[in-house]
Amino acid sequence: MKTLTNKGREDAGSDDTTVTETASTDTDNTPLAYTPVTEIAVISLTRAAKERSINEGRTKRYLADLDRLQKAIEAGTYRVPKTVERRIGQVANKHPQVARHYEVSVVTDGEDKAISITYRPKPEPIENTEALYGAYVIGTNQEGLKESEIWHLYMTRTRVEEAFRALKSDLGPRPVYHQLAHRTSAHLFISVLAYHLYGAIAYELSTKGDTRRPSTILKRLSSHMRATVTLIDDKRKVHHVRVSTTPDPEQRKIFESLGIRDPLPRRANVVATL
Repeated sequence: MKTLTNKGREDAGSDDTTVTETASTDTDNTPLAYTPVTEIAVISLTRAAKERSINEGRTKRYLADLDRLQKAIEAGTYRVPKTVERRIGQVANKHPQVARHYEVSVVTDGEDKAISITYRPKPEPIENTEALYGAYVIGTNQEGLKESEIWHLYMTRTRVEEAFRALKSDLGPRPVYHQLAHRTSAHLFISVLAYHLYGAIAYELSTKGDTRRPSTILKRLSSHMRATVTLIDDKRKVHHVRVSTTPDPEQRKIFESLGIRDPLPRRANVVATL
């Protein structure tokens, strides 16, 4: 067995990684043809904070429901122990991720009437403690890779997911209403071309230190547009004037980072005489 350590990064948190190589075996423990599997145990501080926050929210909602049940028992709404147990089961079904970590009991008055409930956390085995928040394992059977290379290959998954998310949402190629194959192909071609521009913008901004998502940039630039102003002069002639809106300071900074200047001049033309 071989163990290595390495420092990696995911989002803003640092990860301690451990690499372990193992050989696969069959069910009767007879070694098969040796297939080395490299496993990286990762502890992500960013992911740990996220999981901790999610769990705290779930716990808060579960305990709030138990407190409401307790108040209902005190008000006399529930008196039969079996009914209270049924209500406890309903609360547990509503919060299965948290309920399994708590022991809940019905307290009676000695005359088979429920007067309250008690609950306390169960003793947690090591695999369920907060120590494993943010912990996960990356495995690969590709040989000859260092732990850092495996990590960076794994992180490309997030970029692939980002690409599909951008294509389906930010760039909006779906739904496709075309019925003819060549129109659908053209639609997809334009979508992929748009994604190349989308990625180029993100890359160019990242080289300038702007790490915001392209969707955030596009949303910030959405108010900058090309507009047509229609007016009538004193001779009753209708004019259409095409102008670009003036970018605000932040939009101007983005354009400067990308080396973009408005290439469209102001245009005016007479379209009719009233």
